[in-house]
Amino acid sequence: MFWSVALIAAGSFMDADASNLTRPAQMYLSQAMIAFAAVYFMGPTLLIGMLRALSKGPITSSAFRRCSASRSR
Repeated sequence: MFWSVALIAAGSFMDADASNLTRPAQMYLSQAMIAFAAVYFMGPTLLIGMLRALSKGPITSSAFRRCSASRSR
């Protein structure tokens, strides 16, 4: 997870001097780095969160099921 935070920081630093004259082609690399790092960060984060919720018992995990079931309607 450290690498994803480092990639986000590097991509943000690359875009720090952006202005209204900056064109999209000048931001492809930095935005790709930020997007990759965000996806790379989300997997372990969701896994850790779900494992913590499941370790607290069925009450917490049923709350997750109720929230997701009510959104699908």
